[in-house]
Formats: sequence, C-alpha cells, structure tokens
Amino acid sequence: MDQFGPERARQYRERFLGKTDLIVDIVTEGLRCGAEGVQIIAPNAPFRKRIGKPPVLEALREVEKNMGSRIQCVATVFDEHGIDTISEFNNKVIMPDGAVTDRLRFDELLSLCDACKKHGAQFGLATHDPLSVIPKLRSSPELWRKTRLLACPINTRGYYMNGLVQGLASDQRDRALETLTKSGKPVLAIKALAASRLTPEEGLSFAVGIPSVKAIAVGVGSVDEARDTFSLLAKLWVSRKSQS
Repeated sequence: MDQFGPERARQYRERFLGKTDLIVDIVTEGLRCGAEGVQIIAPNAPFRKRIGKPPVLEALREVEKNMGSRIQCVATVFDEHGIDTISEFNNKVIMPDGAVTDRLRFDELLSLCDACKKHGAQFGLATHDPLSVIPKLRSSPELWRKTRLLACPINTRGYYMNGLVQGLASDQRDRALETLTKSGKPVLAIKALAASRLTPEEGLSFAVGIPSVKAIAVGVGSVDEARDTFSLLAKLWVSRKSQS
C-alpha cells in the first residue's frame, strides 16, 4: 500500500485489516456491477510473519459461499508458499509479483511456473518495467513459451511504468506499450488509475483503448467506489467490443 503514500496507506490499513465484512460488501458490489473476477495477492514472508493471511482471502471465501459459485481469480505470488496459500481459489492465472519477475532469475521463475501448473492454473508474469524487462524475458525461450499472460502498470501518465512513481515520459510510455503489443501476449493492466492519481474516466478509458489489454485490475476502497468504477468499466468494454 506504500504506493499511495504513508498517510493514505495507514488509512487503508486501518479501514481494512480485520474488516472482512466490508471487503465482502465491496467484492460483492463489484461483481454485481460487471467485474468478471478478482485479483488476489498472496502475502510475502514479512507480511505473513506480521499479520498472517490477509482478510481479503477470508472475504473471498465468504463471497463464494454467499453466491453459491466460484469466482474467477488471477493470483499474484512471491514464492511457492504463496501458491499454497491461494490454491483453494479458482485461479485461472497465477503469476509472480513484478518484484520477483524483474530479478530475472529464470530458474526461479520456471520453478514457480511448474508449481502453478500443478494447481491447474495458467502461468503469467507481472513486471513493473515492461520496456526493459520484456525483451530480457524473451531471451529465455522456455519461460516465454510457458507465459500465457503479462501484467504491468499501464496509464496515460506513465506513472509506475518503470517501477517508479514519476514513471515514464510520454515517448517512453509509448515505447513500452509498443513492446507489449509486439509481445503477442494478452495483457492485464494494473495501476490504470496510477494509485488514485487519475480519475476512473481518464485512467480506464486509456487502458481499455489499448488493443493488447484484455483485462484490467482496479483497486477500490468502498462500496460506492466499486459501484461507480466497475459500472464505468463495464460500459467501456461494451463500447470497445461494439467498435471492433
């Protein structure tokens, strides 16, 4: 949560830690308004030591129980222990966090890939720096062949698109987007709102307009935000499909 700045991160921790019912309400409203799934993040080792399992996992179990059906998930992990933590969910794709991918330790990534497939999920790769990292990932033919999805920050201001808050200038942002297009892989856009620095209209319209983007993960902090954000996103997807 530090991407939001220390004060806002503190507010989010206070709002959500131990507040499973609030998370249940938010997830339920998002799905009602058109969200087709949930991105879940398995805690890394320091988080597990401090807090244990995040409340969002407990909330997701409750939502599935209330709905009487499974929810599609895309899961982000830091290690094989994280894969075990989220293995009970309906994970269509499991991918290492960008902090793991961007180390470019191919043996480590291939080991995670094998672990993901044992759980019946497709393997993806998240990166915080697509412009420089994707060409290096392609230098490992086996890893690249096994990768079914790329996830990376995409937004009109270039924020976080190189792993830094200030991000990329517009020309470098466009080069990063071109790199994604040439990869031939479907893309999950993250940080489309640049950690709340952009309005939903600005951020989501830009991300939906990129042909290689096939899904967008958006964080919301309230039931009202879920309703407004996912209703807007559903309309944008319908508009894009009607124009294709």
